[in-house]
Amino acid sequence: MNIALVTYQDNGKYHVINVQNEDDALLDFLKSKGLSITKEIWNDENVKWEAYDLAIIKSPWDYFDLIEDFYAWLTKLKSLNIKLLNPIDIVKWNADKHYLQDIERAGLKVTPSIFLTNGDKVNIQDYFTNFKTEKIIVKPAVSGGSKNTFKVTAANADEINEKLTSLIEVEDFIVQPFLTEIEDDG
Repeated sequence: MNIALVTYQDNGKYHVINVQNEDDALLDFLKSKGLSITKEIWNDENVKWEAYDLAIIKSPWDYFDLIEDFYAWLTKLKSLNIKLLNPIDIVKWNADKHYLQDIERAGLKVTPSIFLTNGDKVNIQDYFTNFKTEKIIVKPAVSGGSKNTFKVTAANADEINEKLTSLIEVEDFIVQPFLTEIEDDG
């Protein structure tokens, strides 16, 4: 069985100083166990995906910057009958934070969330009232690495409101109350 360990083209954008390269450590470990596994960049056009029986999504850290390309790549894997360790439909579903609405509709408790889309009128002050809080988090619905993520208080609300008004013309955003547990406990 040939396995692809899926990663991204590291250009230093998502690099963390003093953190071990997990991809290489995992690759070496799995090879030491006798697996036929190769590290592949998900959007490298030279990869012959049909040579693989299984793909393991490990670290395609730039997927959210190239989400339509990422979805197309997943569709390509599906059309080639390449098994993904995580089901492709679940990977797609999980890439967009709108999944929180599905979870809530299923009757499970989630952090209160409001989604903003192109054309929505943004007034950050409304969300402080809505969530009965003094701090909120605003982030893209498809994101990672804290890109365009803002912790908002009364002190920076006007500035963020202005930024958000232009940002939602490009992508959907989610607004949530700031949970101190995330900052305190991780």
